[in-house]
Amino acid sequence: MMKAEDIKSAVSMERILTHYGSTRQSSSKKFKCLQSGNHANGDTHPSATIWKDRLTCHSQHCFEKDDIFAVVGKVENLSTFSEQRAKIEEIFGLHGTQSGQKKNIVDTYDYVNEQGNLLFQTVRYKPKDFRQRRPDGKGGWTWNLQDTPLVLFKLPEVLAALHVLVVEGERDVLSAYALGLPEGWACTTAPMGAGKWKNEHSLFLENKSVVILPDHDKVGQTHGQQVAESLKGLAKDIQGLTLPDGFKDLSDWAEVVGTCEDLHELLNTAQPWNSPSADAAQHGGSQKGGASIHLQAVSSILPESVEFAWDAHIAARAVNLLVGEPGLGKSTIAFDLAAGWSTGTIPGAWFGLPVHVLIASCEDSPASTIRPRLEMAKADLSMVSVITVKRDDVSGGLSIPDDLPHLEAKMLEVGARALIIDPMMGHLGDVDSFKDQNIRKALGPLARLAESVNGAVLGIMHLNKRECSSIVARVGGSVGFVAAARSVLLAAQDPESEEHGRGVLIHAKCNVAPHAPTIRYQLEGVNYHHGEIEIQTSRVVWGQEAEHIHV
Repeated sequence: MMKAEDIKSAVSMERILTHYGSTRQSSSKKFKCLQSGNHANGDTHPSATIWKDRLTCHSQHCFEKDDIFAVVGKVENLSTFSEQRAKIEEIFGLHGTQSGQKKNIVDTYDYVNEQGNLLFQTVRYKPKDFRQRRPDGKGGWTWNLQDTPLVLFKLPEVLAALHVLVVEGERDVLSAYALGLPEGWACTTAPMGAGKWKNEHSLFLENKSVVILPDHDKVGQTHGQQVAESLKGLAKDIQGLTLPDGFKDLSDWAEVVGTCEDLHELLNTAQPWNSPSADAAQHGGSQKGGASIHLQAVSSILPESVEFAWDAHIAARAVNLLVGEPGLGKSTIAFDLAAGWSTGTIPGAWFGLPVHVLIASCEDSPASTIRPRLEMAKADLSMVSVITVKRDDVSGGLSIPDDLPHLEAKMLEVGARALIIDPMMGHLGDVDSFKDQNIRKALGPLARLAESVNGAVLGIMHLNKRECSSIVARVGGSVGFVAAARSVLLAAQDPESEEHGRGVLIHAKCNVAPHAPTIRYQLEGVNYHHGEIEIQTSRVVWGQEAEHIHV
């Protein structure tokens, strides 16, 4: 086994970058960041430099004086030094294996997109080891997953299923299919094993009933909890399974039990997923922070129908998102809705009942943009207000979640029912928008505000530059945005027209009702006049439904 310093002597940082497709820019002596998806512009202007054979990303801090092992670990999602060293040895052929044995490929597992096209493979070796590779377009393989969408195993089957069994490893998935799953069921896993579940994986399981079967060890239980936490707010329901003692995983169990009927009986034993903290509470565990738990019998809860601020599109008493690329009229559409709500002309629960609308905007000028667009949309300007927050006599914008208690009190005071936040990312204060847990903590109070005022929140968001198969995975920096929203509308260029300003509004997500049909729209440039003032502005002209166009 080579020592770490010997490997560093044999493999320079520049060789690592070159292997992953990043070369030195002669004009700046900088490299394109290996995690360009973290950069808003894909790191078009290279931001990574090498100093004393350590890599630093000066833009998004993806790498901070990392050596070759840490860099490979981040690119390949390898958490331990032994994995990182083995990967470098494999890439550069430093020696066969740590034990001196030759490794043979014993199985390959295809990961495909929605259409069944191959994206990458997980390769299983003997002695036991795993690597990932993707087609190089020339009949061979590239042994990394750089810029490759990390989809779930058996993705087409997962998308078609109502119930999904999540296990740990491709071998267990194939064991489940070999035994025979019930009708309407699929089985899946994420690539690269325990601890590698990503939030974008959870998007494929939206509105599905999910059963998690972790391996029967500590690592497996931790992995199962990671999956469950990621699915909250997305899955229809989350349940857990426990194998009988003596079996490590589903494949071990299948080799002994081995019948379709037994698998079906095992699935029927699934119970609602409990976190470790919940299990501790059930067995007399202590409560932190002096909190007390109160129970309400479901029989005492009165059913409530779902209301919409805009029929089938924007849910009342909830957070909603309007997303899309820049220049497709998201703000103009939002102000058109504000105008309709202010006059009671939007079909929905508020039709015929004008409501007070609040707008939090940190990009558009109230005088030169917001008022002209509202007037051209025929708003009742007395029913629309722009939010300003004063701190120590200094005026500024709304900060989420810090200002929400004061905003809630003001909305209740004036009877405001609709809140437009444009853009959502510009009002998150110090919240790290790339961390799912932080986003959920920030947007949870926003959802409670919508409940409290019996109103609707509409947040405007741009799409990120990430290359992936799911549009909702491109919303902001974290899946937490989509998870917090009950409805997500996508403004996109009309695929059947090349004319600038012609778009379609597509219902990308709704977990409180069926998706609404796609609607065509056109952005129309108009001249706004107020006295001697003339301003070029825009308005929305709505077109026909286009049910055949979808995400």
